[in-house]
Amino acid sequence: MNTRIHEALAGKQENYILPFFWQHGEDEQTLREYMGVIQDMGIQAVCLESRPHPDFAGPKWWEDMDVILSEARQRNMKVWILDDCHFPTGFANGVMREADASLQKWTVFHLMVDIAGPAEVRVDVDALLSGLGIGFPLSPDSPLSREKELLCAVLYQRKEESSEELCPQYIDVTGSIQNGLLPLSVSEGFYRLFLIYKSANAGIANNFYVNLLQKESVSMLLDAVYEPHYERYKEDFGKTIAGFFSDEPGFYNCIDTLFNFNAIIGREIMPLPWSSELESILLKDDFSYPDLVSLWYATDPKKDSRYRSRYMEAVTRLYENNFSVQLGDWCRQHGVEYIGHILEDNNSSSRLGPSAGHYFRAMTGQDMSGIDVVTSQILPGRKNLHTTNAALNSKSDGEFYHYALAKLGAGDAHTDVRKQGRAMCEIFGNYGWAEGAQTMKWLADFMLVRGINIFVPHAFSPKAFPDPDCPPHFYAHGINMQSAYLRYLFEYMNRVSHILSNGRSLSSIGILYHAEAEWAGEAMLFQKPGRVCMESQADYDVISADRIMEAELITDKDIPGSLLLRTGSLFLKLLIIPYSQKLPFRLLEKLAQLCRQGFPIIFIDALPTASCEGTDCRDSLDVCSKKALVFTLSELRSYIRSHSLPVFSILSGNEYKDLRAYHYAGDGFGCVMLMNEHIAKPVHEVICFQAFQPFAEYDAFENKLCKAEIQNNTLMLHLEPGESRIYISEIPIGKDSLNPCRNQPSDKTELGESIRLSACFTETQGDFRFITILDKLQDLSMLDSFRSCYQKGFHGVLRYELDFTYHRPAGAPENESLFFDGANEIVTVKLNGKEAGVRLGTPYRFAVGKLLENGRNHLSIENVTTVFPYVKDNPSVNTPLHPMGICGQLWLETY
Repeated sequence: MNTRIHEALAGKQENYILPFFWQHGEDEQTLREYMGVIQDMGIQAVCLESRPHPDFAGPKWWEDMDVILSEARQRNMKVWILDDCHFPTGFANGVMREADASLQKWTVFHLMVDIAGPAEVRVDVDALLSGLGIGFPLSPDSPLSREKELLCAVLYQRKEESSEELCPQYIDVTGSIQNGLLPLSVSEGFYRLFLIYKSANAGIANNFYVNLLQKESVSMLLDAVYEPHYERYKEDFGKTIAGFFSDEPGFYNCIDTLFNFNAIIGREIMPLPWSSELESILLKDDFSYPDLVSLWYATDPKKDSRYRSRYMEAVTRLYENNFSVQLGDWCRQHGVEYIGHILEDNNSSSRLGPSAGHYFRAMTGQDMSGIDVVTSQILPGRKNLHTTNAALNSKSDGEFYHYALAKLGAGDAHTDVRKQGRAMCEIFGNYGWAEGAQTMKWLADFMLVRGINIFVPHAFSPKAFPDPDCPPHFYAHGINMQSAYLRYLFEYMNRVSHILSNGRSLSSIGILYHAEAEWAGEAMLFQKPGRVCMESQADYDVISADRIMEAELITDKDIPGSLLLRTGSLFLKLLIIPYSQKLPFRLLEKLAQLCRQGFPIIFIDALPTASCEGTDCRDSLDVCSKKALVFTLSELRSYIRSHSLPVFSILSGNEYKDLRAYHYAGDGFGCVMLMNEHIAKPVHEVICFQAFQPFAEYDAFENKLCKAEIQNNTLMLHLEPGESRIYISEIPIGKDSLNPCRNQPSDKTELGESIRLSACFTETQGDFRFITILDKLQDLSMLDSFRSCYQKGFHGVLRYELDFTYHRPAGAPENESLFFDGANEIVTVKLNGKEAGVRLGTPYRFAVGKLLENGRNHLSIENVTTVFPYVKDNPSVNTPLHPMGICGQLWLETY
């Protein structure tokens, strides 16, 4: 049978790339040119980015759509449509400004007055609600200027004046308000009066957006964007038009900053999303308006966690059903798919603010999971806290980006059957012009080895060069000279995505998503144990509590007496619960049930102490205390290794924390993708796979199969820093058709004396200018003779030429190679006038054995640089820049 490996080798892989194609209202010729350029780069789809278009869903937009769709039909390309005219999704093309008040974006918040007793006082409630208490005039657009509807006035006693903590009891004094004044009589102590109100469009930004909690409000987005496209192009739906893309819809409810990534319920004082349906869900049983104070301040530990959990449970379910599912259902009913992503940055996916409160529930309506990586969030080596903006001194949680972000997307794709294993990532955007093919190749591998298999590269912009909006931009009217080589990158990504699709991940460890635990109390982020797994070469998937509730135990056919936990396409051998002070009652019952049945569960650091709801869970906790394991993170590492959970073992016992592994089962084959993410340390080790028999190595960049260096069920693994490899199980193909092993050289000779340097500037493409003679490879940005030629900054092609003498020993095979240990970006090699290949990243090794001549040889090397520093931009200068040109040493290797 033919497998997806055979299809990729034959160039018959499907398309897994749908780049943003920005629309500004360009002319027809430009739009048609760009559609051709995109296809020529090996891409068969686009996602139209409508944000910068001046007339979205207007006459000019339809005119441009007609052009793009006609090109797409002729080229058999697919078109996706970003679903709004404004970032983020939810603006509904501006219709909310005229919509009824009941459909607006509502929040609840409070005003506070502190009172020292004993005292007889009056509070002017009407004046406070009007905004007079600010102390200075407010602009009409200020969030605090919005009309406020009082819900209740409630008086709490403070435990002490120096603390925000409140006593559990309160007095509802709403009924005491007369003519806008509230008389109060308080005894000795310190008190806080809360005036809880609701208001519409009261955020710091993104006002007059749909209310994500209200079905009728969200339908305004359908009416304003989706329906007009269907009305005009219904014959293309499900054919040329593939679907719609939502970009970072979220609550954006904070008033201190738009992107508050720490908007955790009960820990951040912020307006809270609200709707009439939410109100009816909350205000029942023991909950009333005055209890809203518990959503902001500590009043009573049991009551606080119960109310916060109830609020977040309701909010995330309403978002799930009224936004995500409603849009997804509409798309599927009209023959297309619904995709996109929320904002996940810096652990925000389980929080309010710019995110949606619960990653997995936000993805429920989508046909693919979705994440994005932008603005240099992920770079080699930045695995912990690191700066992101030099001027603002802002920082990012590198641990989240390295060990959690991609796993959110992969986990959802692997556990939600509807998504068919498809995990999408918007990638490359706003890294700046300093980002070139080398970083892009590294980022693509970084995502692929974590289970991502659909990509939305950011972006193609047909605007006049240089477009300052979130560079880099591919092609850029031909000025970006790396564009001629990006086909190598995109075809590589399509090939690897093809073999990592339509099968299933063989990860055997599930880690609980921490959202519900974080809402209710202290909680460990899931990437903490996730990092331990990945650093031990044990792959994992993050699993939501909802999915665990649906999971079922089955017998492991391969190991008698062992159990597997099936969720989606996963069959787990172990479930890890990051430290959680409290967990949902039903989840605790499920965990206890699994424990009784003998399935292994590890709690990190300690068991929970209570349920989020305050329901008595002592029976479940008692079962877990007797049947489950409680480990520290270091003990978890030992357990993983002793129970053969890593994808492979390293026979020497050496530790490689930056070595990643992804085990995948396709139809008729299995494969393991490996990547060395260390920035300097190579891997040269003998390894033994646990449940995988390698047959060959699939070189996806060269698109060929190579023999694997296998002896006695072990494999000699060689990985340079940044290098990835894919090993496959046996497939129907003759061993004599495999290329030789990619072995390590037995000897090497340095080349590099008297190197002739010339350069082709982007403004004079094809015209090379002699610069100087180099006695060694070096950073040209520090070379005076080079800087004097290109004082404004260089972007183009650097050509290095040299001659050398070589005599092959008699009988030696023709398998020599050239190796650059200090190259960067795109490098091409010609030896004696014949092409030896293209490399976009490490290792920069070129097979030249068949091109070498006995005697004198002429070597020509070209290095295509990034657009920076020819164009300098904000994102680029916030990260260290690699050298200009090829540095280090050039070796001729023999085997």
